[in-house]
Formats: sequence, structure tokens, C-alpha cells
Amino acid sequence: MYQRLKLKIKSVQNNVVYMRYFTNTTWLFGEKIFRMTVGLSIGVWLARYLGPNEFGLFSYALSFVALFSAFATLGLDGFVVREIVKGQIERETIIGTAFILKLAGSLLVIIMLGITVYFASIDLNTRMLMFIIASATIFQSFNVVDLLFQANIMSKYIFYSNVISLLISSSLKVFFIINSLPLFYFAWLVLFDSIILAGGFIFFFLKTNRNLKFKKFKFSGTVAQNLLKESWPLIISGIVVSVYMKIDQVMIKEMLDNEAVGQYAVAVRIGEVFLIPVVIFSKSFAPALFSRIGERSELNIYRIMSQYYTLTGLLILIVVLLGSDLFIVNTFGLDYEDAARILNVLMFSIFLVYTTSSFSNYFIGHNKTKITLTITTVSVILNVILNLHFIKHFGVIGAAYSTVIARSVTNFSLFFINKDLFNLQIRSLLLLNFKTQEK
Repeated sequence: MYQRLKLKIKSVQNNVVYMRYFTNTTWLFGEKIFRMTVGLSIGVWLARYLGPNEFGLFSYALSFVALFSAFATLGLDGFVVREIVKGQIERETIIGTAFILKLAGSLLVIIMLGITVYFASIDLNTRMLMFIIASATIFQSFNVVDLLFQANIMSKYIFYSNVISLLISSSLKVFFIINSLPLFYFAWLVLFDSIILAGGFIFFFLKTNRNLKFKKFKFSGTVAQNLLKESWPLIISGIVVSVYMKIDQVMIKEMLDNEAVGQYAVAVRIGEVFLIPVVIFSKSFAPALFSRIGERSELNIYRIMSQYYTLTGLLILIVVLLGSDLFIVNTFGLDYEDAARILNVLMFSIFLVYTTSSFSNYFIGHNKTKITLTITTVSVILNVILNLHFIKHFGVIGAAYSTVIARSVTNFSLFFINKDLFNLQIRSLLLLNFKTQEK
């Protein structure tokens, strides 16, 4: 048995393609684990320093800006990676076109934010916080370099860029906290962080493309039109997702107060940490999945991924339910003890995310993004309606109940869309094998 295992490991090590993806995934895991460790540590310190009220205000400003963030990405990321992998269009044209589109989208974010706050009853200080944070989207246009690294399986440069940015940003946060600086400094840091990250992407891009001639980068109206034609459902879906992810905190602020937002924001931030594994694998294996569209092995790959996600999500759910109260009280302090109850409820929604996350690449690869749009739209409408009732009757934890119910409806709506994916999802939940019919 030992010899058989040894031979199996050796065969995997000799598989150049597998090892390339394994190394790529390792870099992504390293970056996310480092970001999670440092970010959570500094985040805890920041939450304790600001207190539930100011931390809630900061989270509210971040959430309000996030409602418009989909316009900055324009739903292009998956399609840009796909087109680079296919290699039918010059990468300089794809990257140049995507950059201009994203830059235009980020300016649209600021314009739409300005129009919204003009008509909303938001005080001047909160408006200033929002505009400082929103200006960071301009520099996020440079993440087109990130997409190039993803497509070429060169995630170590994503690792380097993010780690440098995180170290500088975290050091400044510590300096601000030690010197008891006000909330606005942390808002400016959001902008500064995006500038540093953009600079890192540019540096490593130039380092890996020494013979690059900038005149080769160009905007193509035809490519832009084709990208937007395919991505428009994801643009709307992204808007809907942004609303879905952040509307809870906005509605809590309007229906309750800043402190309630602070409690909910702590629970959400901890919960988002546990989404890191599924995000990493989805990004890392996207090029491999896009290259197997229509092949017999495609659904089998999704089966393996779905079962991995389900097992991982189940393990995380159990661990959090057992230790959330002790963890939050000992790290964030007694002021945030309500966040533990909120987190316990939200973790069921995160588990449901694990069971279907592998399918996002399927819909992109098969040009079925309208399905994603329909499902997400129904989910967010349901979530808003439920929030109006549950927040009113159950307080801040009611928003968590709404999220879980809406996510459940989203998951099981797959039955009406694709029977193979629905069967795959159910069997993954039951930890059963899944066999697809040969085409």
C-alpha cells in the first residue's frame, strides 16, 4: 500500500499541468491566508478602537458605496480571463479594452453615488466618507493585470502585489490607532491601499514583460462591444449581488442605528473569511474549466469541485457554531457579543454558498449568464422584502434570517434551470457519487 501511494504521489509530481495548477493555487492560498491573518488581526483592533457606533458608521459608508461597485467591474473579469485563455484576440487588445471599460465604470460609480446622496437624507460627514471610499474604484481598474496573471497561471505576482499592499496598509492602520486618529483617516487609507495595489500590479507586469511596447495596447470598439454584449447580464447581476451583499447593513442603519450595523458588520467580516477557500479554487481552476467546455469530463470536474466545497463548508459550519461565542467575546470584546449570534445564523448562508459556488464558472463558460441574473434578482428582491419584516420584528438578527432564506431559494431554484447541476448539488449535499451521461 505504501509503495502504491508513493507511486501515485510521484505520478502526480511528474504531471506538469497538475503541478502548475497546484502551484498556482498554493500562491493564491498563501496570499488569502496571509490577508486573512493580518486583516482579521488589524480588523479586530480597529473594531475595538472605533467601537460599535463608529465602526458601524464606517461599515455603513463602505456598504453604501459597494451598492454601486458592480459598475466598476462591469462583470468583465471572467470573460477577460476566458478570452485570454482562448487566445483568439491579442492580449494587448483585450487588456487595453478592459482597462478603458473599467475606468469608465469607476467614473460612473462616482457620478451615480453623487446623484444618490444628493437626494438622500445623509449628513455631510457621511457623504464625505462615501466619496473618499468611492474614489478608490478608479485605481481598481488596474486589476486587469490581475486577470492576465490569473489566465496565465502566474498567481505568485498577485501574491506579491497583495502582500506588499496589505503590509503597508496594515502598518498605517496600526499607526493611526496608536496615535488615536479620527475615522476619516481610515477612509483615506481605503483610497491609499488601492493606489499601492495598483502600483504593485504595474510593477510586476512590467517586470514580467520587459520587451513590452505600450503602443501595442489599444482600445477596440468591436472587442468592447462583444465583451459588454456578453457581460451585461453579469453587470446587472453584479449590481444585484452588491445589493444582496450590502443591503442588509444599509437597511439596518435606516431601521435601527449605527451600533446595530457595527454588530452585523463584525459578523459579516468574520463570515467572509470563510469564503476564501471557495473563491481561491474558483479563480485558480477557471482557466482549466474554460478549456474543457463541452467535453465529457466537464461535469465530472464540477462534481469533484462541488463535493470538495460541500465537505469544506460543512466542516467550517460545525467549527464556527461550536466556537463563535468564545472567539468573538475574547477578540472583539463584550461590546460585540451580539455579533456571535448573528454569525451563527449567517454561517448557514455561507454553507449554502459553498454548495453552488462551482457553478458560476459553468454559467460563464456556457454563456448562460442570464440565468445567474434571474436567480440573483429573485434572491435580492426576496431578501429586501424579508428584511422589512424580520428586522422590524427580530432586530438586527432578523437580517441574518432573511439572508439564509433568500440563499436557500437561490440554491434550489437550480432545479428549474439545469437538472444535471441540481442533481449534482443534491448528491454533493448527501455526499454521494454523481455520474453524468456520456454525450
